[in-house]
Amino acid sequence: MTAPRLFSALSKPDWDKGRCYLATNQEKYRTAYLLDQIGFGRQFDGIFSSAYVGYVKHDTAFFEHVLRELKNVKVQEMLFWDDQPGNVATARAMGLHAELYSDFAYFEKRMSSYLNES
Repeated sequence: MTAPRLFSALSKPDWDKGRCYLATNQEKYRTAYLLDQIGFGRQFDGIFSSAYVGYVKHDTAFFEHVLRELKNVKVQEMLFWDDQPGNVATARAMGLHAELYSDFAYFEKRMSSYLNES
């Protein structure tokens, strides 16, 4: 299962440099399950769920909402990962660094390159 490996990677000391949020296209009950039962509420600094944002991730309004909420973060400082090409394209169109998640090895390699840039 990838989730424990991903959680471990997100907990590395290098991540102390920034915050990590979950963006998801879920309805409110599934969102609550992810936060409370799966433990994402403890793992992430916050969540942007389409159930509460009012838009899904392939809509630019979703990212406009995120940018309004994260007032002190510049769009070019944000990195977005998703397994759906359309969501990645929308994020890129909004000016975010965006990567398509294909597997954990690729994620680890790309994150290493991002962390080494800073």
